[in-house]
Amino acid sequence: MTTESGGTRLHCVLDARPALRRSTGVGTYVEGLLEGFAALEERPSMTVFTASWKDRPRPRLLELTRRMAGVQVHRRLPVGWLNWSWHALRWPPVEALLHGSLPGGVEHLICHSPHPLVLPTRRGRKVVTVHDLYFLQRPEETFAEVQRDYPRLLERSLRDADAVICVSEHTRTDLLERFGDGLGPSLKDKISVVYNGIDLDFFTPGPSPPVTTTRTIDPNLPRPYLAVGRIEARKNPIRLLEAFAAASTEAPLVWAGTPADASWQHEVERCIDRLGLEDRVRVLGYVERDDLRDLYRAAGALLYPSLHEGFGLPILEAMACGCPVLTGDRTAMPEVAGGAAVLVDPTRVDSIRAGIEEIESAGRRADLRSAGLARVRDFSWATCAQRTLDVYRLA
Repeated sequence: MTTESGGTRLHCVLDARPALRRSTGVGTYVEGLLEGFAALEERPSMTVFTASWKDRPRPRLLELTRRMAGVQVHRRLPVGWLNWSWHALRWPPVEALLHGSLPGGVEHLICHSPHPLVLPTRRGRKVVTVHDLYFLQRPEETFAEVQRDYPRLLERSLRDADAVICVSEHTRTDLLERFGDGLGPSLKDKISVVYNGIDLDFFTPGPSPPVTTTRTIDPNLPRPYLAVGRIEARKNPIRLLEAFAAASTEAPLVWAGTPADASWQHEVERCIDRLGLEDRVRVLGYVERDDLRDLYRAAGALLYPSLHEGFGLPILEAMACGCPVLTGDRTAMPEVAGGAAVLVDPTRVDSIRAGIEEIESAGRRADLRSAGLARVRDFSWATCAQRTLDVYRLA
């Protein structure tokens, strides 16, 4: 189905490469957008573009594309080469990679990048999504393309973009504080805040059966605490482990996430050994979506004292499953939590410890569960998609 905008046909090319391999971070955002568009009665026609030399689109990505009546185009190209060529040469235009797969009669072409670097295009309008600016604040703590290209190319991308989506008011404010003087009123006029969503048909409260990924945890212990996300500096793993070791709880801790690199693997292992937590902490690595939902349902609480988040999807995922949440008191986390979580100073071990002990109270845990279930009703991928469509029309 196509959407009409002022009597013209609108078509979107969505760069879905972040969702090619695993549903994490920006990949989850891409999948959520497709899911949201599928729920709309009126939606743009869409080409879902992916590229990789060795990987192929995951079944879930293909299914979401089919559900929203989109067209999947995959090109067997080395991702590193394509990124370098796009960022350094602004070539090839994305239309050239689609080889005539664009539908006829398109009057307005939208090229949407789910990260803050524009897609090269001959005639399309360029939309970018900015999730956070951590790569500017702590570039040494980021990796690969984010470390190499984002800091030096962001300002050029913001200037070239026809519309900019920020996933929170915090990110919008951060962006304007850093670039508003140089880019002037034009940047403010380009920015729209569009919150991420949550799949409330999937992330729901439910029974807590034995979760196979936690089988190494003693089943006689209390319900485990859960941490979610790639293990890296911004997720604050060392302070979290130190606070957990000091807290008055006998519950274990399960971390659903993979160390960002070998140095973080060793750092976390050394910390667990130093604190004597070998029998109480398990690092599971990447966890598929179905298992992650089971972990939220089985957990006593989500511990998410991150140092910086542009949004923080695990906050909503946990709340939707009836899992109480502890999170940081800065950046976008209070904005997303909306008073339905325990907020802590993530730079202080004693604050995180006190937050864990607050959740240990059965009454407090029940209050947080109720507040979280009410809070997530304010978010949906359909709303996210509708507001994103509004941005396309403005662009």
